Amino acid sequence: MTAATSVQAQPFVDRASIAAVAAAHVLSIAIGAAVFFYLLGFGFLTGQAPFLATPVWDVATEQSGYFWLANESWRWPIFALPHVNLPEGTNAVFLGGVPWLGLMGRLSREVFGYVPQPFGLWYLVCYVLQAHSLFFLMRQIERERPLLLACASIVGVLAYAFLTRLGHLALCAQFLPVYAAGLAVATKREGEGVSWRAILFWLGVLNVIALWTFAYLAIMTLFMFGAALVNLLWWRRIDIRQALFAGGAFTFILALATWSAGYLEAVAHSSLANPTSYGELGFNPGSLVLPPQSILFPTQNLLEDWWGGQFYLGLGVIALYVLLMLASPHVFVRAVLGNWPLACVFAALTIYATSNMIYFGSDLVWSYSLPEWASPIVGMARAGGRLIWPVGYLLMAAPIALAVRELPKAATGLVVMVVAFSVAEATSTARFVRETAWVAFPVEIPWSAAGALLEGKSKVQVFPSFWCNLGDEVSPLRALHSQLQILSARAGLATNSTATARQMKDCVREMERLPDLTMAPNELTIFTSPAALRVAFDKEADLRQCRQVQLGQKPIHVCAADLPDHIPNLVWSPARGLWTELAPGQSIDFSVNGNSADYTAGGFSTLSDGDFTWTDGPKSSVTFEPPQQAANIELAMQVFPFLTPQIPKRNVRVLINGELAATWEFEEAKYVTKVVRLRPDSGRLIKITFLQSDTPSPKELGLSQVDPRHLGLAFKTMTLQMSSN
Repeated sequence: MTAATSVQAQPFVDRASIAAVAAAHVLSIAIGAAVFFYLLGFGFLTGQAPFLATPVWDVATEQSGYFWLANESWRWPIFALPHVNLPEGTNAVFLGGVPWLGLMGRLSREVFGYVPQPFGLWYLVCYVLQAHSLFFLMRQIERERPLLLACASIVGVLAYAFLTRLGHLALCAQFLPVYAAGLAVATKREGEGVSWRAILFWLGVLNVIALWTFAYLAIMTLFMFGAALVNLLWWRRIDIRQALFAGGAFTFILALATWSAGYLEAVAHSSLANPTSYGELGFNPGSLVLPPQSILFPTQNLLEDWWGGQFYLGLGVIALYVLLMLASPHVFVRAVLGNWPLACVFAALTIYATSNMIYFGSDLVWSYSLPEWASPIVGMARAGGRLIWPVGYLLMAAPIALAVRELPKAATGLVVMVVAFSVAEATSTARFVRETAWVAFPVEIPWSAAGALLEGKSKVQVFPSFWCNLGDEVSPLRALHSQLQILSARAGLATNSTATARQMKDCVREMERLPDLTMAPNELTIFTSPAALRVAFDKEADLRQCRQVQLGQKPIHVCAADLPDHIPNLVWSPARGLWTELAPGQSIDFSVNGNSADYTAGGFSTLSDGDFTWTDGPKSSVTFEPPQQAANIELAMQVFPFLTPQIPKRNVRVLINGELAATWEFEEAKYVTKVVRLRPDSGRLIKITFLQSDTPSPKELGLSQVDPRHLGLAFKTMTLQMSSN
C-alpha cells in the first residue's frame, strides 16, 4: 500500500494552529486590498479612472472583448463573435479580455437587464489574490510562522513584473501561475496531510480558468501540471496507472475546454505570429538582479524597450540569497536535489522563456540559430519572456520561506528588511501605476463626439480596418481604432475593424469589396485613408453623404445615409479634395516619407519598404487630376518585379480609365523604367490600373513565415513628364 493511499488526510492541513493560519490568510488578502486602494483608489474600483472609462490600446481591446461577448447571444463555440471583424468574424480569446468574465456579463444582462462594468473589481481581485498566492506558495515551502510569511506577501503584490502589467486586464491574473507553482511544490508533501488527488484536481481547475483567461497563462499552468505529475510519479506518491489516468483525464478536460472556447477554430483562421520575435521578446536573465528606477536607483530606466520579459527579484530577496548561502551553504543544494524533478521542469520553462537570444540587461550575451522547423512552433507564444513568471515568483518566495526555516531567530528582522526594500523599490512603479490609471490619454475625437457618431447605429465600418492599416504603435490613427472599437463594443455594434492578438483579416478582399459599398440606414462608415475613399467613390458628387474630420495633420471621412449636420464638440467640414492634381515635372513618391497616399486608390501595401512600396493583390490603382492640356504627356514609372523560382516571369496589364494601354513582361528582378502615354481626351480624372494574375504572398511561397502581402510590383516613383516622342 503506497503512502498516497494509506494516508487518509484532508488536503493542505497545517501543523500551525488553525487560528494562526486563518489569520495569516486574512492578513495576506488584506495586504493585497490595501495596496490596491493605496495605489489606485476607490474611484478606480467604481470605474471612474480614465484608464477604465476612456481606454485606449490594449485595455480598450480587452474591454471590447468583454462587452461584445456580454452583448452576444449564446452560440457554439461559446466565445465566438461572428459579428465582430466582419466578414471573417473573430473569437473573444483573441481579444484578451478575460473571456469568462464576458459570460458573466451576459448572464447579468439576461437576468438583471444590464451589462456591468467589472474591470475595477477585476483588478481588485487580481491584487488581492496576487498577495495571497505568494503567501500560499511560501507556505508550501515552510509551514511554521504563517503570520510572518503573510506579512512578506506584500513582496508579491509590489513585484515589478506585476505592477507594470496594469495595461493588460488578463495579464494581471498572475496569481494563476503562482497558485499553480505552489500546488506543484506541494507534491513533495504528499502523504504529510496533503492529498495528491486534491493537488491535481485544483491544478486542473486552474488550467481551465487560465485557458479561459489568456493563453499565456494557460501555458504556464500547463507546465505546472506537468511538473506536479512528474514529481508525484518520480517520488512514487502515485504509480504509473494513476499517473496515466490523471494525465488522460486532464487532457480530456483541457481539450474540451479548448474546443468549447473555439481556440482551434480561431487559430486555424488566423495568421501565425512572427517567429523572429520569440528571441526579441524573451526573458532577460539580467533583469533578476538589475534594478529598475526607484527612490533607491533614480537614474535607472523604469521601462526598457521590452519589459514584458523582465522579472526583478528585489534587493531584499537578493540579500536573503546571499545571507542564506553564507549561513547555510547547502540549503539551496538540498532544496534543488530534494525536488530535482520539479527543478528540471522549471529549468525547461526557464530555457524556453529565455529564447535563443540571451541578454543580460541591454547586452546580448549569446545567441544561437533555431532549426527551420522549430521557428514557427516556438514563435507561436511570441512574447515567451512572460512565461518566466511561475519560476520568478518561486525564486522570490523560496529565500523568504527558507530564511524563516533556517534562520528562525533572525526571521522577523529579515522579513522586515525584505518588506522595506520592496516598498522602497516600488516607488517609481507605484507612480507609473497611478499615472497610467488617472491620466487620460489624448484622443483626436472627443469621447462625447465619438459616442454621438455611433448613437442609434447597428453597425460601424472602418476602411482600411485595423489590421489593414495599423499605423505606428502609438499613432493617433491607432488610438482612433481603439477608441471606435471600445465604443462599438459598449453599444453592441457589429464592426469590420477589430484589434486582435492574431490577424484574421483578408485585406485584399476588403479592398475588392469597397466599390460595392452602400450607405445603408443605421450604419456608419469611416475612411481613415484617402486611398480607401477613392476606391469606394468614383466622383466627388458621391461624397455628399460624407463629412471630413481632422485627425492630427490628416483628415478622415465619416459617411452615413442619415448623417447629422452637426455634432457637439466635433469640427467637421464637407468632404472634398478626393483627387490630387499632378503637374508635369511632379512625381508620386512611394518611399516611406513620400506622397503616394495622395494618389493611390487601393491595391498597395499600407506600409512602405523604405524607398519603395509593393502592390498588394492582383489589382492596384493610382488616380490623379492631369493638367488641362494633356497632349504629349506621359507617366514614367520606376518599378521592380517580384520574381522567385516559382514565379520566374511576371505579366502586368496597364489600363488607363478602363482601356488597355500597355502590357508589360518582366523576367529579371531589377529596377526598370516603364512609360505609358496619356491620351489628350482622357478626361478630368486619370485612373491607372495595374492587373496581375499571379500574386502569391511570400508566406504562401515559403519565403517568409509572416509576410501575408500578395506582392507584384514595387513602385519607387511615377513622374508626369512631357513626351519625349
